[in-house]
This record gives sequence, C-alpha cells and structure tokens, in this order.
Amino acid sequence: MHYSKTILKKTKRGNVLRVVKEHYLRDDIGFGSELITQTGEYKPEHKPLLKEAEEYLILDTDIIMHQMDAIENSNALQNVVILQTVLDSIRLSSINTYRRIRKVISDPNRHFFVFSNEHHRLSYVHSITGESPFARNQRAIRKAASLYTNVFNQKIKIVFITNDLENLKKAQDEGIFSETIYQYASRLKNYPEFVDMLVEPQKSEKNMNIEKDNKDNKENKDNKENQENFLYPQHLTKKEIFEGISKGKYYQGTIHINPNNFYEAFVNCEGYEESFIIQGRKNINRAVDRDIVAIELFPKDQKVSLSSKIIEHTNEEDEDIMIEKYQEKEKEETEENLNLNLNKNQNQNNNKNRKSQLQSAKIVGIIKRNWRQYCGSIQLDQVFLKQGGRFENLLFIPVEKRIPKIRIKTRQVDALLNKRIVVVIDSWERNSRYPNGHYIKTLGDIGDKEVESEVILIEHEVPHESFCEDVLKCLPLEQENWQIPQEEIAKRKDLRNLCIISIDPPGCKDIDDCLHVRNLDNGNYEVGVHIADVSYFVKEGTPIDIEAANRSTTVYLVDRRINMLPPLFGENLCSLHQNIDRLTFSVIWELNEKAEIIQTWFGKTVICSKAALSYGEAQLRKDDPKMKDEITESIRTLNKLSKYLEERRKEAGALTLASPEVHFSMDSETQEPLDVEVYQHKEVNHLVEEFMLLANISVAERIFEYFPQSALLRRHPSPIKSQFDNLLKSLENFNLSLDISSPKNLSKSLDKAIIKNNPYFNKLLRILTTRSMTQAVYFASGTLDYKDFFHFGLAAPIYTHFTSPIRRYADVCVHRLLASSLDIEAVSDKLTRKESVHEICKVLVPKYGIEIKNQKC
Repeated sequence: MHYSKTILKKTKRGNVLRVVKEHYLRDDIGFGSELITQTGEYKPEHKPLLKEAEEYLILDTDIIMHQMDAIENSNALQNVVILQTVLDSIRLSSINTYRRIRKVISDPNRHFFVFSNEHHRLSYVHSITGESPFARNQRAIRKAASLYTNVFNQKIKIVFITNDLENLKKAQDEGIFSETIYQYASRLKNYPEFVDMLVEPQKSEKNMNIEKDNKDNKENKDNKENQENFLYPQHLTKKEIFEGISKGKYYQGTIHINPNNFYEAFVNCEGYEESFIIQGRKNINRAVDRDIVAIELFPKDQKVSLSSKIIEHTNEEDEDIMIEKYQEKEKEETEENLNLNLNKNQNQNNNKNRKSQLQSAKIVGIIKRNWRQYCGSIQLDQVFLKQGGRFENLLFIPVEKRIPKIRIKTRQVDALLNKRIVVVIDSWERNSRYPNGHYIKTLGDIGDKEVESEVILIEHEVPHESFCEDVLKCLPLEQENWQIPQEEIAKRKDLRNLCIISIDPPGCKDIDDCLHVRNLDNGNYEVGVHIADVSYFVKEGTPIDIEAANRSTTVYLVDRRINMLPPLFGENLCSLHQNIDRLTFSVIWELNEKAEIIQTWFGKTVICSKAALSYGEAQLRKDDPKMKDEITESIRTLNKLSKYLEERRKEAGALTLASPEVHFSMDSETQEPLDVEVYQHKEVNHLVEEFMLLANISVAERIFEYFPQSALLRRHPSPIKSQFDNLLKSLENFNLSLDISSPKNLSKSLDKAIIKNNPYFNKLLRILTTRSMTQAVYFASGTLDYKDFFHFGLAAPIYTHFTSPIRRYADVCVHRLLASSLDIEAVSDKLTRKESVHEICKVLVPKYGIEIKNQKC
C-alpha cells in the first residue's frame, strides 16, 4: 500500500516546484519479539531482538535527547523499542546523540529494537492541517505505543516512558501505561546507580523548561533592585547578546580558566591578538572552561595585571575578597621593586619591572555551553552517611583544576568513596556557588594505574573505545595477507629498485616515512621523502574515515597507544616495513651541493624499504668509518645536505626550542615502567627532521597554489607578550632577557641567554620559552591573509602537515588535496570549500590546549 504526498518547494530563482513523494505502508513489519512470531500474526523482517521479559519499554524522543548518559552507561534499560519517528527526530536535532543511540542499538546485549512505525500501516499517522511537525510526531509515537499495547495484549507489559508531561497525560488518557523516567527508575531494584545518572527533572522536562523561562523573565524584571540576593548576575538572553554584539557593545569569544587560579580567566575573541582578562567569581559569572561567552569590556583605564598567586577552591573565604587581597599585595610588591631600582636607572627598570596589563571584562551571557564528562572524586569532608536509601547532596572535585566543584545527589555514597567517578554538569543557578550535576559511572579505585590512565583519556576527550564493526568492515578481506594489486602498481612510479630507508625511534611499529638519496649525472642529488599512502585505504566519507577524523591523532601514553587507525592499517598495511612492497606518496627534489632546490616532483609511488633503522642504529652507521655500504653512505649524504637546510632555516630565524621529552624503560611482561631517563636527540634525528620539514613546506606551496581558498595549512602565531611576563621577570634575577619581537631576534637572544656550565638551566629556558608561546593551529587558507600564514617557530611563510598520515588526520586531508592537484583523484566539496575545511580544523585542535606530541614533524 502506498500513497502520494505533494510538497511545494521554492527554488533559489523564486519559482515554485511541485514535488510528489510516494510513501509505502506495509503489514508485514515485525515487532521484534519471538512471542509475536510464534503466533503467526506478523512476519518479522529481521531476527527478533527483544527477549521474553515482564516489560518492553518504548522511549519518547525527550528521554533519549536528555538522558543519553544513563542509557549508555547502565544496563537498566533493556528490551527497548526505539521508534523510527524518534530516531528521525534525534538525527535532525543532534547528530552526536544519534550516533550514540545507534551504538547502543547495535549492542546485542542490550536488546534494543528499531520499529519502523512510519512504514507500518497500523501505526502511520497523516498530518492534520495546521498541526506542527512536533505535535504530529507526538501523535505518531503514541499511536505506535498503542499498537504495541494491543498487539502484545497483556502477554508482556508495554511501558511508554516520557518526561513530557503533556504527552504523558495524553498517552494515559489513550490507555497506554506511561511513566516518567524517574518513576520508572524508582521501581528498579537491581540497578541502584541508574537513578543517580538521570538529569534533574526540571532540566529535561519540556514543561519545566517553560516554567523556568517564565521564572527567569520574572527575575529579570523584578529583581533589578535585589541583585544582592544572588551570587551571580543574570545572564542576558540570546537575543540581547546578539543585538549587543552587532552594535559593538559585547564581544564573543571562548573562555579559558587559569589552571593555577580558578577565579581568573581569559577570553580569546576573533580578530584580537591579545586576550581579555576576567577576574573574580561574579565577573566569570558561571562560565565553565571553553564555553563560548559574551563579554562586556570595562573602561580602558581599568586594565589589570595577571595574578601570580595560586588560588584553589575554598569554602572558608569569599573568593572575590581573596582576589582583591592578592592584587593589593602584588601592587605593593611591584611598587617596592620599583623604588629599590630607582637609584640604578629609573626609566629602564620601571619598564622592566612593570607587568603587562590586560583589558579587563565581565561575562554577560553564555552563547554555547561546552560541558562534557568530568573525572574526579567525592569531597570526603562533606560525606555524612545516612540510612534508608535517601539521596545525599555531595560535592564532586574534578581532577581538572579549571572546572568548579559540582554538586550531585546520590543514594550510593558508600560505594563512591575513594573512587574515581565520572560526572556531568546539568545546570548552574544564580543562587548556587556550585553547578548541579549527575553521576555517570565509576572508573575504579583512586591511584590504580588503569583507572588513572582512563582518567587522562577522558579528561582530554581522547576517543579510546575499540573500533566498531562498521570501521572494521573497511579493512581488506585478506587482512595481513593483502597484496598490492598489479593494476595499482602500473599506475604508480616504481621505486622499488632504490636504496630507500626509514629512521625512527626504537620499537616504532607505525613507520610512515622513508628517505632516499642518489647522485645524479650533473653533480646534483636526487632526494626523496616517501610517505605511507593512507588515503589509498581510507576513502573519504567511509566509516573508517569518519572515525579517523573523530580521533584526529594517535595518542601515546606511557604504557599504551591509542591508534587513529586500526592496527592492521597503522602497524601493517600502511607501515613502511623493511623488505615489503608498500604504497607511498612521494616528494622528490633535485638538490644542488648546498641543498638548494632545483626542481620538485610529487606523485604516487610504490617502494620497498631496504632498511628500517632506529635512530641509534643509523647514528652508529654514520659514525663508523669502516662501514662503506650503500645504506650507510646514503645516511652520510643525507646528513650533509640536512646541515645546509638547517643552517638556512636558522639564518631565517627558525627557533631551536625544547620539550621535556623522557623515555620509559618498560617490563616486557608486566608492561610496568621500570626506569625513566631524558630522551637524547642524536644527529640523525635532525637529519630526518630537516627533510620532513622540507616536504611539508613543499606540499604546502603546492596545495595552496591549486586550492587558494581551501588548502589545509598550519600556522604558528607570533607570541603574546603577556604570556612571557613571568618568564621575563624571572630572567631578570640572572641578568638575562629575551627579545620576542621576531623569530630571528628570539633565536639570537636565546643563544645569548645561557649560563655557562649549566646545561640544565639552558635546556629549561628553552622548555619554558616553548610553553610560553602560542600554540600552532590548523586553518583553511581562505580564512586568513597570506601574511598571517607565517609559522613563527619555523620562520616559514607557509607550512602544513603531510608526513604522518598514519597518526594525524590532517595529513590524510593534505594527501587528498595534493592528489587532486596532480589530477590523480578528485576530492569532495568538503575539501574544496573553506567553510568545511575550517570545520575540519576545529576538530583537529588539541583539547585543553595540550598538544599530543608526534614523534616527527
């Protein structure tokens, strides 16, 4: 059975287009239960997923939208019917929630069944003239729930769960057994944690939201003279915020809480190099780290200095008073220092000792919350155990210092003590010092290695679940026995006869770059960088591509690695192992004897690495005069050429910075760390680095030439002076200084700012300089002027990431752009529009400003 539905659509040119859609209805769509199959009344399309039980549950849309944490993390909800109407509504409202519920549905242990009510003749409902889509969908949901009730006819109790009080009442009036999620949770005996996971009723029920909006409007009107009754000012409405932004009264930006001082924050606004500073609880006004906020600037004469004090959460004293006391003390210390130096050189020392001041502001509204799951533990001095299974109000202390304590309610206090748990924020009222939240799950005992590793991954929002079935289906059927098809080899430049080698850290499994060099007849050199052709296996838009984009990078912990790609790709088929044919994407230069580029070639290739060396092995070969083989001579030639490259970069102002890199010695059986030592860079490390940098720059120039608006590039903004204040002030104690006005000046001043015979100080200075600088970021070329492409640390006018596609998704995108520029294969609109590339770049930004360091450039 089918019927036609006519829709009138207006085209861009203003014409009216009549679209006729056919909608098919059937009688043979199953209900997901063996009980109905046995009666022969209906023939199910799929194997029954619902098991025999006392109750089958049907969830309303609002339950999934607001209670997804509880649905994901507890087995309390089983034998659940998800209606097609509900699923379609969620997909339109939140793609993230849709993916989460789809993952639960695919879990065979949860017994979730999707019922196609929109295509069943007995459950489909037509729209009524003047009826809103929301009202029509609610009718369709109740019609399907009623059908289930009638079909099972008391064989199994059908429970319709909704927190929409209006829909609840209508369902009950129609004879459908209906409950709120809280009523259902109160009946559960085997899952006591489930009720703790639920979002507070007033924050999820549609009716309660309406009441809250009315209450807020009343507060805004009636309490202008009684603001002192609240801890925080009222947030402006979205309409007021955007009107103020359009008039230049307010500014939009992202807030970053000072990790050492919870009551100090910075807001970065687009178009402004300097951050705006926010100090004090009321001025921060319930914003949480990385919320998108609206700020109002204070007068320019109210600039303030950064606090140098560490301030933690306290219940003893008002935080605003603490801020004022610390600021007053710092002011006195600054004035004292200035007076002490007047006799030496008043003007010079005044400038040295005066701290940079920032424009101050206050938060007037929240544009977008960035709440997530937070790890932490219960504040023990707030715990008072009571009998009777009553809810207890407790304070949760996040491990992340930027996040405020969170008030939660729980019936399982004794089970949460001395545990790492996960909590989500639900709301933050004006009269509450702390936000309200709810419990999600328990990770385990505080201090346990596995538990604390899990905390690190969750806190930095690192996706670390096992790869799902859809992703694994993208792997070749032959698995590790896969061989390169002959037709693919025929399309590529065959370099298997060349002496190509890789040089990596010891034990490296995901080898994604190789090098070669050979002498040319004209006296020049041919040098090639060969990168694993990940894009051959990871096709755009496939499940494995979507998963790689979501993960964005491979993350390395002390005892484990969280792969961006499944191990079959990352450690096998894409990894450039020795003596195995592999697909690569190559950059090959002709260089003269001073490593100046004569010409460059880009293309897809096939190689066979002759040696997979560690840095130590390569260094020993280079230094051993007895070794004269082709591999060793290649290393020596590459090393000679790399020195010219390095020298030119440093002449241009490239910085030699440092990070506190350490190496862990691990027990081979227990995987426990046995020892730790500072990682020692060898000469060949720099050899590899120089050619990887050169490849990245060459590819950046190429893709920008062909995609001037959508090239995915990487820039390193110039340092912000205020971020160097503490370091510069500390250096004064050693009569040292740094000039951060340009890369070249900073490089020269770093070379001079040393203490003889104190290598630890000199190394530490470069580490602190690195940490004081702004973070390098990805961007779409069309979003900035060319002068802003500049990479400060490398002193390079243009740069990108091409050399690590196994562990960086940015490189995969760059490979696709480069291939398109060579007419090898086309790319989708997603990589040819600056807006969509800009969105990709947002995902590639490391969480919390902490960059997970890759082993190579």
